[in-house]
Amino acid sequence: MPLAGWLLAVLIGFVGTSYWLAARSNPGQSPQQLIARYFIPSAQQVFGKERLSVLILGIDYNYDEHDMPFSKDARSDTIMAVSLDFPTKS
Repeated sequence: MPLAGWLLAVLIGFVGTSYWLAARSNPGQSPQQLIARYFIPSAQQVFGKERLSVLILGIDYNYDEHDMPFSKDARSDTIMAVSLDFPTKS
């Protein structure tokens, strides 16, 4: 077997063994969840807080005589306040 074949076999063995160990230590998680845990930072790490408050505003467009929307003198037709609690996922 050439050197590239050996390296590929070692790489596949390493990845398989790593996945097997991660799956045994975290039962009930899918492969995607196990991989995402290592590569995607948590929301707490990204925002630096355990809770994030967001204000969501919608806009009510006005229409001219040609049914073209424009936002001059438009109003907010939707106002929502959302609070995301990362530790409880609520």
